[in-house]
Amino acid sequence: MSIMFIRNTAVVIIDFAKSVEEKEVLTFIRASCVESRKVQFLGLQSTPFLKGIIDTLAREGYETALREATRQPCVELVSLGEFAHADVIVINRDAQSLFGALKAVGAVYQQQEGGLAAFEVDALLLHGGSGEEGARMSRSAHLLAEGLASVPSLPPSLADFTDFLINQLFHYFIGCVEQHPAAFVELEQFPRAEGLAAGAKEVASGVWVVDARTTDIANFSRLVTPMKFMPGCKITLVRQKGASADKEGGPKLGLIHFDADMKVVDSQTFPATDLPQEITTILAQFPNLDMSDALFDGLLVPAFQRIFGPPTHV
Repeated sequence: MSIMFIRNTAVVIIDFAKSVEEKEVLTFIRASCVESRKVQFLGLQSTPFLKGIIDTLAREGYETALREATRQPCVELVSLGEFAHADVIVINRDAQSLFGALKAVGAVYQQQEGGLAAFEVDALLLHGGSGEEGARMSRSAHLLAEGLASVPSLPPSLADFTDFLINQLFHYFIGCVEQHPAAFVELEQFPRAEGLAAGAKEVASGVWVVDARTTDIANFSRLVTPMKFMPGCKITLVRQKGASADKEGGPKLGLIHFDADMKVVDSQTFPATDLPQEITTILAQFPNLDMSDALFDGLLVPAFQRIFGPPTHV
């Protein structure tokens, strides 16, 4: 469950396919209502669970409405800008629901990008329709779909991590719709960065590693940031191509963040005083933090396990 703002309207995103607590949903909605106390539920099925939420809000004086999902795309359930003055729009966590929320607050493509007509074509194609003959999905909508496909199905223990990834992806797409210059680049890189982070593995308790050696990602903080949401994360390692990747030294051990402040360490600021002495001693042996697979798996990982214990989320 997550929340974002589109043109000053709070959009609460909930994966209703997963088990969620009514109390938690109500807390999100109440915290998001600041002025009109209008709550719109868009594109959702009228289940007993949802009815209970709506009835509770109504008793508390909230003005609620449900545009129930049918076989048609969410964008066909609302008119342009119809919910622009709502405090909260509640949607499911999928692309077509996001398109519905964007249209509801009046945020669609600019005229030079085809305007509302092109926006609705993309929504139809994402919904699984064929659209008019020869209709093609826009590049940004294609990247949104590609980004969603790059987020793997993760266990409930990683729910916060999944929420973060989806929220970031939706945020980048909204930025594209609203013509923010950097948003398209962020959206384009998502499967290679945030999506790649979803493949992180815990090698010791609280020590998470992602292998980015086959990518050309320049900003590795985009890998580290989502990995903070991994359970019990204390240290993040990013394995990347190093200066001696094609020599005896092997791949480079990229960034490390450690403790509650998530301090970041790289080859320029190493050694770091906040790392355990045993780890510092090992890393000091490798110029530029270049380390082969055999040394990483046979020397560094066992050291982390001795200090922090074996992995607890396998």
